[in-house]
Amino acid sequence: MFFKDVFDFAIDFVFPPECTACGKEGSWVCLPCERSFVRHSNAECPSCGKPFWRGFFCRRCSNDSHLVQCIAAFRYADKCVARMVKTLKYTGATKSASKLASFMATVWRDSGGGNSGVCIPIPLHPLRKKERGFNQAELLARHCAARMEMSFSGDILVRIRPTPPQTELSRADRATNIRDAFLCVKPDGMKGMDVLLIDDVYTTCATLQEAARVLKESGARDVRALTFAHG
Repeated sequence: MFFKDVFDFAIDFVFPPECTACGKEGSWVCLPCERSFVRHSNAECPSCGKPFWRGFFCRRCSNDSHLVQCIAAFRYADKCVARMVKTLKYTGATKSASKLASFMATVWRDSGGGNSGVCIPIPLHPLRKKERGFNQAELLARHCAARMEMSFSGDILVRIRPTPPQTELSRADRATNIRDAFLCVKPDGMKGMDVLLIDDVYTTCATLQEAARVLKESGARDVRALTFAHG
């Protein structure tokens, strides 16, 4: 651990981090940017967008929801927030995940979220993960779990078939696209468990809902979701 800390310090000294929001050198998120962020109110149904309370699903949408609640820290429409997500996913700035997760953990606690259960990331297909080199949701989930004193599992839920990016599809096509894309490989570990699904961004909740469906069918008691952004 000592040598790793020294190595990381040397790397940061030679190649200092840049703010993932504005590009200013010095830290992964500079103080002016951090102070400028406007939290997501989560005052709407995550599925239909109608005004509702604290990330819960409205009465109509809750009838078909496998999730109890979905909380996002910020809105993806904020250009700085979008840049932070893209920097993490596409430039390999994996160390920034800790800072993004700190925002997520704070918003989760402030929204009344507890610290029981297990954090599970939305998995990438193995080919996509190999291509990227990491799964950003897994990095976020590890840091969220540590900050919220929850357990973490990155091997319970796996993606068994590749799917086109959800961003390229309509709302109606997203649910069809993601259907049967996940598998719970350790169903015995899910019996009666409370789960917090972690991802970087959610839009229609289709991906989170499908993951929640698989976990519920494997015995999970309560499944909620936390993301860095919504948009």
